[in-house]
Amino acid sequence: MQKLRIDAHKHYDRGSYLQSLQCAESIYLISPSNVDVLMLLTANHFQLRNLNESIFYAQQCIRVDVACAEAYVSIGNCLKEMQNLPSAVNFFQKAIRYNPRLSVAYSNLGLTFLLMGKAEEAIDTLEVAISLDSSNCDALCNLAMAYKSQGRRNEAKTKLLEAICIDPTCAIAFNNLGVLFNSQGEFEQAVDCYEQALEISPLFVDSISNSGNALYNLAKEKRDEDTVQKAKERFERALELRPDFAVARGCYGTFLLETSGMDSIDGARHLRMSILQDETCFDSINNMAALYFGHGAFDDALKLSLRVLKNKPSHWCAYINLGNVLKAKVSKWRTSCT
Repeated sequence: MQKLRIDAHKHYDRGSYLQSLQCAESIYLISPSNVDVLMLLTANHFQLRNLNESIFYAQQCIRVDVACAEAYVSIGNCLKEMQNLPSAVNFFQKAIRYNPRLSVAYSNLGLTFLLMGKAEEAIDTLEVAISLDSSNCDALCNLAMAYKSQGRRNEAKTKLLEAICIDPTCAIAFNNLGVLFNSQGEFEQAVDCYEQALEISPLFVDSISNSGNALYNLAKEKRDEDTVQKAKERFERALELRPDFAVARGCYGTFLLETSGMDSIDGARHLRMSILQDETCFDSINNMAALYFGHGAFDDALKLSLRVLKNKPSHWCAYINLGNVLKAKVSKWRTSCT
């Protein structure tokens, strides 16, 4: 059994989650109350996107050890991925109650606050995570994204470079640095960062999808068709690896509409699927509003633009869409009155 346990951890560290899962399941049959094995099953199922299974094994772990803070963190992570953010917050806070010095719990809680649009609470929580463990690269990366959300780009960059200095193999830091460069219009630097992230972690789906965005932005800047094709391949690869990745699907839908024309059936289909997969994917909703506007369906475009702004008042693109829709509706009304 000891050899199986060692093999399970080795496979997990290498990213061979199926092999790790198989080893862990063999141990589980012999020792179903082993906390280490239950947490390994939880982690493997999370990596394989079997979120309900991951929650099941974390709950089994809590039944064995009610004070296992890591199990509460694992459930919180699954709920966060399921977009159930308030419940995720609840489980991260439970983890902190059982272990007030667990840096990873504060880090994930801070990220969840950020996803909820609570940037100040996110920053405060992430600073606690870093004070407990100054080498927590995830917390540094999350803090950088919280700074970015407030327009504090230099501070964000500093935190990401700090994470890379601590761990040069931190793919998330390179990915987030790419996000920062892409948002500043520095597309070549963004592509370089994503490539470094993918060199470290070839199956990092976020970086694959993000590199598609950066490559497409670069292609538009340089008017390079080869780079457009490369961007297309990145989006398709991301969806091949993770079909439920709503953000990547929405980006691909928008890409198809822009490159194939507003009548692209595939583009519209991917946008709709993105919204069905994740109702908080506001970029997709906003782009669907733009699609409706382009086809003269002003009422539908208006509803979607208002839906975005109700949930995310800082979404400036939605204001542009809303302005265009209202202008078109007024023009149409005036025409009908003459």
